[in-house]
Amino acid sequence: MINKIKNLKKILKHEGLKIAVITSLNLLYLIILKYILRKKYFVREIHNYKMFLDANDPGISRTLALFGTREKEHIYILQQELKEGMVVLDIGANIGYYALMEAALVGEQGHVYAVEPSPQNYLLLKKNVKINRFEKVIETFQIGISDRAGVEQFYLASSS
Repeated sequence: MINKIKNLKKILKHEGLKIAVITSLNLLYLIILKYILRKKYFVREIHNYKMFLDANDPGISRTLALFGTREKEHIYILQQELKEGMVVLDIGANIGYYALMEAALVGEQGHVYAVEPSPQNYLLLKKNVKINRFEKVIETFQIGISDRAGVEQFYLASSS
């Protein structure tokens, strides 16, 4: 609880009162979904996309649920560099946060290859591609990328 208060103070200091209040309300909503309604997945509008998020994920799903965005500088770079008809290889696509933006930027003449080895993240990646109707633009692969061919043990960290 003390950590949450410290985090809220940081948000208030760096982002202002409006963002601190919105973040607090989003946290309350997340707590209700997770602990009272016992929902594992929920849909939230992120930028101009719908995204399935995992209420139990302490990583990207939590960040998107609380703030509605992340890594704004990367979004800017994508918007400047990607053009209609381009092909993108998204290695470590996670739940599709960038893949959705990439698909919108390259359009129907372009293509996004989204690679994600984690079974949980891959499930949400597929759902997020489908809910946004990007199946013709985004092709997903549940594999890992390496400098050599073969089958290896895949380990997941307990937190991001």
